[in-house]
Amino acid sequence: MKKVTLLMALLYLLILNGCNNEVKLPDDYEAQVTAKISELMTKYAEALDNGDQDTYWSYFDEGYLRLNSNNVVSNLEKNIETYKSYFANHSYEDVTNNQIDLVVDHDYAFGIGQLEYTVINNEEQDTVQLKSSGFFVYKKQEEGNWKIFRFVMKGSN
Repeated sequence: MKKVTLLMALLYLLILNGCNNEVKLPDDYEAQVTAKISELMTKYAEALDNGDQDTYWSYFDEGYLRLNSNNVVSNLEKNIETYKSYFANHSYEDVTNNQIDLVVDHDYAFGIGQLEYTVINNEEQDTVQLKSSGFFVYKKQEEGNWKIFRFVMKGSN
């Protein structure tokens, strides 16, 4: 998985570098973006933990795609009702995010992170503790904030 993640990051960087117009960024740009993405993911975890779906969904870019460990690709636009239905029947507790690494390149950032959480099936009252690791791509929005653009999920254990 590490090789695939690294290859994907390098591919994105190569494509993006070919498209850049060599805009001069501030010396502390990577530190600024890292802080913004850390804040984004903290708020993302809080929204999930608090069951605040509207806030939770606001952290995803409209072009968001997720690739699961079973090779299923889903996008936000086509699957939002399925996602919302799932969240209506499940609660989340003890949600934490651990950003392991982050590389920033202009309007995109590439990170390896880990989410840990407890999922509660509201109907059956089943509780499962999960850990999802993966590769995140964040995209800078026109208004300057950052959103989750891609997520390649390693899986849960």
